[in-house]
Amino acid sequence: MNPEQSERVQRWIERLVDELTIEATMDPADVEAVLDAAKAAAHNIERPAAPVTTYLMGYAVARGADAHSVGQIVDRLAREFDDTGVQ
Repeated sequence: MNPEQSERVQRWIERLVDELTIEATMDPADVEAVLDAAKAAAHNIERPAAPVTTYLMGYAVARGADAHSVGQIVDRLAREFDDTGVQ
């Protein structure tokens, strides 16, 4: 993301967290990990897989997983994926 996009996304996150009344902070590196995971899912699986992937990624992180590690898993699985679900 360029700096303007990054700033806009950060403002969106702050607004969304406020409206959802949740306590959450997102490190810029975590934001990049989520975006990279969405990109991997959209490009290697199907575009509709991107939001589902990021939802599941968030679920894993909420349960204690590291966002960067989960992002790496998503990237690896997306690269290995074929129509049967495995390669």
